[in-house]
Amino acid sequence: MAQAKPKKSTHDGTLLSALAKALIAGALPGENEGFDAAACKVAAQFMLDTAARRSPGKANIAIESFVDGGGRLAMRVAIVNDDMPFLVDSVAVALAAANIPIVRLIHPVMAVSRDAKGALQALSGDAGESYIYLETARVDARERNALSHRLGAVLHDVRCAVSDWRKMQNAMAADADSLPDDE
Repeated sequence: MAQAKPKKSTHDGTLLSALAKALIAGALPGENEGFDAAACKVAAQFMLDTAARRSPGKANIAIESFVDGGGRLAMRVAIVNDDMPFLVDSVAVALAAANIPIVRLIHPVMAVSRDAKGALQALSGDAGESYIYLETARVDARERNALSHRLGAVLHDVRCAVSDWRKMQNAMAADADSLPDDE
């Protein structure tokens, strides 16, 4: 089987180039093994398609099957979300719970600019967005659909936990301050 060719880009070449560079720079040692320039460009296009329009407080998730560089069927996942703690670990646990091994995980955090309707304008700006790109073992369409829903629920839970985190820390500090010094 032939490796997937990049789709005709509907994005500014500057965006594609910037995201491809971020995918290479954001990879941990070993994550770029077998991830040549062509594969990186396809991954960046997939991420840009996922990021094209996003509302604050909402995660965009895309999952598709593809043929990897070795000619095997595989799956790629793109997640674009507001940047916050616990995202990568939570996503990895959700995949592990579904018995889906991760082959590649790259997580650049991008400064972005979006217009009033949420359309991506530039990969520079004030808003920090998390771009998680994963390559995994392939699962069937039903499992991909379930995974998409599971990831959406996990990301919602992370958002709730992070938004409540400061309040919880403040409440615990106030409670600790109310205790006698020897407690």
